Amino acid sequence: SADKRKVFTEGMSFEDFLGSALSFAQSNEESAKKSERIISAKKALWKLAERREGKWTNLAARPPLWLARNEARNGWIIDSDRETLIRDIYQWSADGLGAVLITNRLNEIGEKPWGKWRRYQDGKWGRTAVRQLLNNPAVEGDLVPEKGMFEGKMLHGFYPRIVDADVVAIANTRGMLMAACV
Repeated sequence: SADKRKVFTEGMSFEDFLGSALSFAQSNEESAKKSERIISAKKALWKLAERREGKWTNLAARPPLWLARNEARNGWIIDSDRETLIRDIYQWSADGLGAVLITNRLNEIGEKPWGKWRRYQDGKWGRTAVRQLLNNPAVEGDLVPEKGMFEGKMLHGFYPRIVDADVVAIANTRGMLMAACV
């Protein structure tokens, strides 16, 4: 067994074999109990988030880059500069600008990217970052986990909405039309 570095051999005593087997069974049972506790805690956190009770913001592993948890972890603090920039990006898209033109505009006005995007493109905005923002359900307030036990679920109103629904709809429609033309 790996935990005691024993190697099962043909001449192993029954007592050694039985001891290792029991140790393995006990470890397996403890692991299963721990797994059940984790799953139960995650389900409870999802329920808290649905009701906006307790430290419900902990459900988001990493909040969007325009939000921070408040000190009590029961609400959000919006970075107003980033909120304004995201609204501008959505409006530009709704006005018919594609990701390339939006990227160029951001770089021309000297806007610095934030988060993981700042590591790419020599500190300039890239099309991927703009496209990710334009496809991010969090701007409408929705949490959509991409992995884990809640993958595929959606929690409406988890985040504060920062872009009006009409602007998002127009930007998304224009984005789909532009992608179809390429």
